[in-house]
Amino acid sequence: MNLLKDQKRENPVNEALAVKDTSNDKVPNTGSDIQLLDNPNTRFLEDSVALITRLSHRFYSINVIIDDDNKLRKYAYDYRRLSFIKNIFETNINNPQAALFRLSQHIQFMEKYNKELAQLVAQYSPARAEQNKQFIDLLSSQNNNLKLYANVDILLENTEKIEDEELKTKIKNRLMLIKKYSEEISTLNYDMDDVMHWSFYVHGDIIFFRERTEAYFKGGTTGDGKQFMGLDKFNDEKLKKEVFEGREVKILLILSQYLHNIEGQRNYISKLVDYIKQDIQGDVWVRADATRMFYYNIGKYADEFRNTYQNRFFADALVKNKEKIGEQPFAWIRLLEKMSKALEDSAPKKNMAIENAKNYIYNIFRRKEEVLRALVEKLEFQIRQLLGGVDTSVIKRIREEMKDMEKAVNKLWKKRREKLGEMGVSIQDKNNDVLPKIERLEQMFSIVPEADRIAKNYKPLVEFGKHSDTILQGIKMPSMKHFAHISVLAFDFARMGDITKDVNETFKVIKQKDENSKKQDLAETKKSVQELIDMYLMFIDWVRSVQLYIDMKTLSENVHKFRGAYYG
Repeated sequence: MNLLKDQKRENPVNEALAVKDTSNDKVPNTGSDIQLLDNPNTRFLEDSVALITRLSHRFYSINVIIDDDNKLRKYAYDYRRLSFIKNIFETNINNPQAALFRLSQHIQFMEKYNKELAQLVAQYSPARAEQNKQFIDLLSSQNNNLKLYANVDILLENTEKIEDEELKTKIKNRLMLIKKYSEEISTLNYDMDDVMHWSFYVHGDIIFFRERTEAYFKGGTTGDGKQFMGLDKFNDEKLKKEVFEGREVKILLILSQYLHNIEGQRNYISKLVDYIKQDIQGDVWVRADATRMFYYNIGKYADEFRNTYQNRFFADALVKNKEKIGEQPFAWIRLLEKMSKALEDSAPKKNMAIENAKNYIYNIFRRKEEVLRALVEKLEFQIRQLLGGVDTSVIKRIREEMKDMEKAVNKLWKKRREKLGEMGVSIQDKNNDVLPKIERLEQMFSIVPEADRIAKNYKPLVEFGKHSDTILQGIKMPSMKHFAHISVLAFDFARMGDITKDVNETFKVIKQKDENSKKQDLAETKKSVQELIDMYLMFIDWVRSVQLYIDMKTLSENVHKFRGAYYG
């Protein structure tokens, strides 16, 4: 019996769709429902957490600055202004009139911290400083030798305007000496900078350091292309003698004649030994041809050491032992191997010799520079006296008053730190009480997990809606070849039904949180938040009042905007 013939058969498409038809299930409108928790309570919690977190971070960072003396001096107006005034004074210390003229522009600040200093500076007329304006740059640039050297020529031209011939001559003579000394100081500084970089060249040939030492005095261009002015032009024989007769430099110069191209010397010695060994078989001297030729060419070999390797010690040793050794091959071999061993043993001493000579030369140059600076300062002082400078006792007093002014600023900031400490304890205690509470409430009503779940489910729902119609339209007539599509479609409908159900359940959770958040009484929470915000506002106002160079404008605007939105 054919069961299919007697049995009533349904359309296979309908059978497949009958497995689970979810086409009439309602999928929530995510575009509107996702805003369920956008109510005043949740907005308040979110905004409160964000603002208080930002305020606490700024509060902490400013405390770090104020607790660190170096950072405070960078950000605090009082310290920056104090540093500026001190710099003006020290920069112009060699021209008291110029110093007083420029300090007079800051009397108002001085009065705040040291009235005696303000009164002292006010006693000197700016007109007196202006009288000698041509010399301000010169006398305020003692630590900048290039500027000092250039300005001397300008000042020499300006001395021609002086009508008093005797005064003109005295100033010109001193300026000429300043020019000479400042040029020598510049040369010494250049050489000191170079000698301190010797360490970069220790792996090179030692001859480099001998040439460098000589170039500091002779001048010219060295093998590596660096140009030197040369200290010889200043005719300072004492300085030159002190450098070249120093034990450290002597050792360096000796080693430079001894260790130049060590590998080359050792290879050359090895070739000479091999040449002599042609007359030897085992330990027996069997012929004299090579030894004789070596003996006759001693002068040639000595010249090779002297000219190619700049080693006069080995050259002299060969010449000195020529008649003493004669044509004895073993004696010559022992001497040559001794020379090679001496090179090997001396190589480790190279770096120490370079370091010692470097430090010795630097210290000699530095001491000379200090002597020259003292001479320049003495000449500058004499010029100031000739032009009618300020009594040195006034400068000394100003320096002491400057120290007192700094002490006053330090004292003020000590009090401010104490004030901040008191304020900080209150803010921190309140912050530690309020922030965790509103964070817990925010988390309680947070729909982030549910929103993520909806987002993940919503995408396949949308995609299924796009392609399901296409699949159904393709199945026009029931036939066996469409069964595979029908099975897949049935599976997709079942899966979409589960997803739709999950989305609906998730929205129920969101709605419940929405209802709970609306019912939540936040009166006490809002009161606590307002108190904390007001404390932070006091802190912001304090930062502004102590004149810290920290931008609080945007943060202050955000606080006031928050208060306006939630507290009216």
